[in-house]
Amino acid sequence: MYKRITLLTLQTFGDTGGIQKMTRTLAHSLNSICCKEGWDFKLVSLYDNNTDLMPQYIPEANFKGYSKKKISFLLHNVFTTQKPDVVILSHINLAVVGLLIKQIRPRTKIWLVAHGIEVWRPLSFNMRQLLARCDKILCVSTFTLKQMEILHRVPKGKGMVLNNVLDPFMHLPTDLSKPVSMQKRYGLNPSDKVILSLTRLASAEQYKGHDSVLKAIAVLKHKYSNLRYLLAGKYDNIEGESIGS
Repeated sequence: MYKRITLLTLQTFGDTGGIQKMTRTLAHSLNSICCKEGWDFKLVSLYDNNTDLMPQYIPEANFKGYSKKKISFLLHNVFTTQKPDVVILSHINLAVVGLLIKQIRPRTKIWLVAHGIEVWRPLSFNMRQLLARCDKILCVSTFTLKQMEILHRVPKGKGMVLNNVLDPFMHLPTDLSKPVSMQKRYGLNPSDKVILSLTRLASAEQYKGHDSVLKAIAVLKHKYSNLRYLLAGKYDNIEGESIGS
């Protein structure tokens, strides 16, 4: 059966972030499936420009960027003549678009991707309505799925886990030895055992677990004197002062 699938996103190529990277890989996978099945696939982005496209992920003909033109993005995708069979929303902030599509074209399947903190808290009326009216919720982790079921009373079976995967275009290093330059920068010895956490550090997001790692390191150092912990990522002033103390 021929299908039209549209992936609506806030931003995919114009910036670097976990959700953007996940959406690129999702778009690439969906496009590959649609090519194999003879289906139609489109990736549509609110904030990206057309020139932001990374063509290794999807062909130019399958991508449309609206350059932050919210009204055009809304009108073109709600009232499109193509009438996709499935519309996938990459973020719950696209709730209004999803609700309007469902209202005008009830037979269109609406799928939502649920990532993390954006759904681990109380939601607006429109977002709650989207959870009630969408057809499927793709959760990137079991934890997020449980939060959806507990906090937002999503019926069991409506949500499913779709884990993030490695980017197929990620360049893997051929030399896995410890870079000398990095050892010098952080005062490390070749024999040191290094634990690395890479995350956004925000005082409002107290669930990342790096504070627990710091406490564990303090205990383990008595047994493993060559244990080192590198904590990398952007941080706000409050969290920076907390870690420094």
